[in-house]
Amino acid sequence: MTLSIDYLWWAECPSHEEGLALLHAVIAAEGLDAVIRLVEVRDEADAQRLHFLGSPTILVNGQDIDPHPVASGAASLYALTCRAYRRDDGRITPLPTREWLRRRLSALSTS
Repeated sequence: MTLSIDYLWWAECPSHEEGLALLHAVIAAEGLDAVIRLVEVRDEADAQRLHFLGSPTILVNGQDIDPHPVASGAASLYALTCRAYRRDDGRITPLPTREWLRRRLSALSTS
């Protein structure tokens, strides 16, 4: 099964390039068949229209990889902001860990 991945990013977010590299690395390491579509979120209207929870947001077959996203603290749920991910140990980071991303992509590739 080919995964359809939308990688939504905002240019002002310092983590978006590292996040994309991480995504490519996990896909390659797991041998997953995936097509990645890069979607730049340029303004608040894009953020609202795309239901953008922050940069980077990764959608697999239309489903957010994080079933329990961390609230950004922005006035609106959807906004031009950096994304926050909760690690397994509860800490908040700008990117998911490699292992967390691997587990989520593997789970979504079989669903």
